[in-house]
Amino acid sequence: MNKQVYDQFLNKGFCEINNKDTAILLLHGYAQTSKIYAPYIEQLKEYGDVFAPTLRGHFESNIVDIKDHKELLFPNYGLYKLLKENYKKVILIGYSLGGIISLYLSEKINPDKLILISTPINYNREEFIISARYLINNLKNIRKDNRKPSIIKYLEMYKLSLEAKKKLFQVKCDTLFIHGKIDNFVMINQSYFILENINSRRKEINILEGINHYVLEHFDKVIPIIIEYIIRK
Repeated sequence: MNKQVYDQFLNKGFCEINNKDTAILLLHGYAQTSKIYAPYIEQLKEYGDVFAPTLRGHFESNIVDIKDHKELLFPNYGLYKLLKENYKKVILIGYSLGGIISLYLSEKINPDKLILISTPINYNREEFIISARYLINNLKNIRKDNRKPSIIKYLEMYKLSLEAKKKLFQVKCDTLFIHGKIDNFVMINQSYFILENINSRRKEINILEGINHYVLEHFDKVIPIIIEYIIRK
């Protein structure tokens, strides 16, 4: 299919189309853009056509902020439906907020494989306060077009995680979890909670020693894990 057909869904993100029979959809985290996946594209394009949209309300997108957590699902839902219609296989990879969206989408349109990286879903009050404080302290100096990360948007992300949590048992696809062992933003028990509550027949977790929440920055460690899982029968 022509690249222009997909551009309407990418929100200034990008895609790499080489007429493969597998589509790989990459969803980034809070206060990021699709650029976080740039180092991964050269490797992943060997195994499928790669799509990396920028989420609504995020830097470099055409919407400054969001009012409702459901806005985070679009245009990803439309893109995901299109990929299911045009590819034999769809692999969904979500990091942090992107992992929450991936879970929500997986319940609606079952992917062939799901990879969740540092994904929050089951905050208790103490963990929510810790993660919110960590977010504020570590992101307050970020600037893009004179904008700061929005705590309102963070609260909408939390609401979306509550919605996705209700749907966990309906997630049935093969699932790989990747989590940094010293992640002090999304606690490691978040991944274990999802693992225990999804209805996937095949599911596994890979814990990365000495790595915090910013797992994707450790390309050399992460990309071999992702590729091995993608090509595994």
